[in-house]
Amino acid sequence: MTKTYAVSLEDGTEINVTVSDEPWRGDVNVEDWGAVTESLLLRAACRKCGRPAPVAETERLFLRELSMKDLPALRAFSLPAIESRYLGGDWEGLKDEAFLRRYIETQYAFFDYGLWALFRRARELREARFLGLVGFSPEEPPELGYALRPEARGQGYAAEAGLAALRYAETELGFTAAKIRVVPENRAGCAVAVKIEEQWNRAGGAPQCRLFVKRESSVYKG
Repeated sequence: MTKTYAVSLEDGTEINVTVSDEPWRGDVNVEDWGAVTESLLLRAACRKCGRPAPVAETERLFLRELSMKDLPALRAFSLPAIESRYLGGDWEGLKDEAFLRRYIETQYAFFDYGLWALFRRARELREARFLGLVGFSPEEPPELGYALRPEARGQGYAAEAGLAALRYAETELGFTAAKIRVVPENRAGCAVAVKIEEQWNRAGGAPQCRLFVKRESSVYKG
């Protein structure tokens, strides 16, 4: 069965999204029609017309999928070598125009998640200032990661973004578990991970999506 939904974007543009329970048919494939939500249709509509889908927002932050217009900010975003290794090979590749385009076209369509752009909000502006990246790596269970520009650190943004990403993953993506890996020597990273874990459990998120914080001697990704 295939159904077509008319989805209105924020600027009033209307996009038709086809959903099918048959493999390789429609813009979106589902096994359970109960999985068809407004958020799912909005993500599909945004991707269909080449716009970054919104992910989550808090009082201070806005998370969305990456777009080609992020290329200058990504190229200006630098991290110490050891932190780049924590994020994995995809991180440096995002600074290449062709790689970024392929990532946007394939990562979100296949997994429905990945690395997302993180912005500081300012009044009505959702994207007032690019802060860094937050998102999940497709592992078992998915791994939550985040990296902020040096000048954006020490203000609670990493924990706030991590919690927003977890809420989105649990409610919209159906995650039942996630993990954060940190090296014990990284005291700041450990503190952020513990803060996310404590606040997630305190808010009652654990029964729906368990969060594991793992301290490992090496968390490098290839």
